[in-house]
Amino acid sequence: EPHLDKAGGKPRGSIVLATVKGDVHDIGKNLVDIILSNNGYTVHNIGIKQPLHAIIEKWQETGADAIGLSGLLVKSVHVMEENLREMVDLGHRVPVILGGAALSRHYAEDHLRSVYGGLLYYGKDAFEGLRFMDLLATDTLDTLDTEIGERLGKRANAERVIAESNAKRNASAQAAAATNSPKSTTVAAVSALPARSAVATDIAIPAPPFWGSRVVEHVELDSIYPFINTVALFRGQWQFKKGKLSDEEYQAALAETIEPVFARLKTELREQEILQPKVVYGYWPCASEGNDLIVYEHDGLDTTPPTAVKASDLTEVLRFSFPRQSGRKHLCISDFFRPVESGQVDVLALHCVTMGSAVSELTRKLFEANDYTEYLYTHGMGVETAEALAELWHKRIRQELGIAGDDSPKVRELFTQHYRGSRYSPGYPACPEMRDQEK
Repeated sequence: EPHLDKAGGKPRGSIVLATVKGDVHDIGKNLVDIILSNNGYTVHNIGIKQPLHAIIEKWQETGADAIGLSGLLVKSVHVMEENLREMVDLGHRVPVILGGAALSRHYAEDHLRSVYGGLLYYGKDAFEGLRFMDLLATDTLDTLDTEIGERLGKRANAERVIAESNAKRNASAQAAAATNSPKSTTVAAVSALPARSAVATDIAIPAPPFWGSRVVEHVELDSIYPFINTVALFRGQWQFKKGKLSDEEYQAALAETIEPVFARLKTELREQEILQPKVVYGYWPCASEGNDLIVYEHDGLDTTPPTAVKASDLTEVLRFSFPRQSGRKHLCISDFFRPVESGQVDVLALHCVTMGSAVSELTRKLFEANDYTEYLYTHGMGVETAEALAELWHKRIRQELGIAGDDSPKVRELFTQHYRGSRYSPGYPACPEMRDQEK
């Protein structure tokens, strides 16, 4: 098992770590805490969903050398920018390092650095956080500043070349249009963004088993465990990488080292009732309008068949707007539902899953007890079992809608969407608006 020896001696420096307001994800932040603490730094880890005033108060209270902000959600990037702007207004000039799955290096080092006016850095992982603190402790952050300048320079040159190429292509298109050549028709067809893609609109609409939402308060863990993506768990959550091992060597190492841990945790978390799966799910009548998906009132609406009622006869209660691809097939999520002008009502299925609060409480205790290995194992199990429940329930929804006939019989292939339908979550490119969760 991984083992970290904590460095002794005088503290080398200190940092306040926090997951920003509205974000509950803390595994990345806690890994930074572990690495820094075990390399002689003092870490003031104040937890998740932290507003800026709490972060500033802890920084002022401790006199820390830096602040580290973390967040997994797309929304968290916007919160980070708001925090930086407020810190500028307050006159705070503390070095800041940012990290999180939704944050890119370029966005942090270019846009967010300009917002803050320097002294802002990006940490891809805990070891980049360690390097930042090492350079800060030795007063050599100019090394990072130079690297950032070089990266931005290369990016600017590449963007200039692309812009020049696009300008030439546009000039050619305009010239072709001016002469009314056949080429102009082609250019116009490529340049225009359609109101709707070529997604079929004549696929039979499935009949939902009910309208509205239902709560499922008990799901057998043994029915969820087979849907755990062990690649994501072993390699992603537990960081057991293949490296230079051959396939045979890696499988042997898994069988000897990791699979026994997996088996043990499945049993312990079930018997101790640490994992408490629950689901809220349901079906709503809907129709699309351009890039929007309209959700209608369902009271008194018959479920069979849904096409018997016209969208124009229903009351709109919610509307979601999704981005459309600017290239390729110009797809948009709304395209996969019947358009309003069809006069038909389609079906929107939604579900939300949880593993309960007990696993979060256990991981917190393990972290505070410095039992980092078990913390990472348990945290990973909680995350991937929740993902497994979402996968299982998506399959259940397909079964209830009568469209599960295209499902692959192999669970592993379900992870790569070998089924009819799609499962999206707010915060990702096809549906980036995090506020949609509140709807």
